[in-house]
Amino acid sequence: MIMVESVRKKGTFLRHIIRTLRLEGVEVLDARTGALLPEHHARYDIVTARAFADMGTALKEGSLFLKRAGS
Repeated sequence: MIMVESVRKKGTFLRHIIRTLRLEGVEVLDARTGALLPEHHARYDIVTARAFADMGTALKEGSLFLKRAGS
């Protein structure tokens, strides 16, 4: 699981929780979705979002990260 969080303080908190709960395979990227490198495009099966943009923008940006058969 990759979580994208542009606010460093929130990203630090998420990493703390990941360590505390000893979660494996979970990573936090300190970036805005529009700034992610193309290596993340068409890579993921599922994309979810929470209040980062209006619906049109969220769908447009989020769809960049979905694999062809993703949800």
